[in-house]
Amino acid sequence: MLTRRHLRIKIMQLLYAYEQGAITDTVALEKALRQSLEATFRAYVYNLYLLQEITRYVYQEADKQQNKFLASEEERQVSTRIAENPLILALLDDEAFAKKVKHEKLSNYGHGDIIKTCFKNLIASEEYQEYINKVNPRLNDHKNIIAHL
Repeated sequence: MLTRRHLRIKIMQLLYAYEQGAITDTVALEKALRQSLEATFRAYVYNLYLLQEITRYVYQEADKQQNKFLASEEERQVSTRIAENPLILALLDDEAFAKKVKHEKLSNYGHGDIIKTCFKNLIASEEYQEYINKVNPRLNDHKNIIAHL
């Protein structure tokens, strides 16, 4: 999957080629730009999908830690605060988004390693530790942790 940076570069290359006269067919340019924009939207949906799956993973990890036989008290203290983020909860309840994920067949790909890595990086970050320690996080705090993730 293309990253946003690669997509921006591709779009800029197309526009530059058009300006320099290398592309004279405006229909071809429009088609190429449309494909790039569609790829950008798919990348956006994929990122939102990963947020959704990380949230599900948080619950799985918390449940696994709670059910460990010889887990220390610290190991059992997995915070589910990110899964209670109102922005992510709204995403989980969004039927249009669920349809888009199904249409793009995102759940057909193996994302387990990416999700696990994102989760581990998240819980190890200073930003997340500050977020879970806030008594009453504000909407801006919820937005910031998503941006961090």
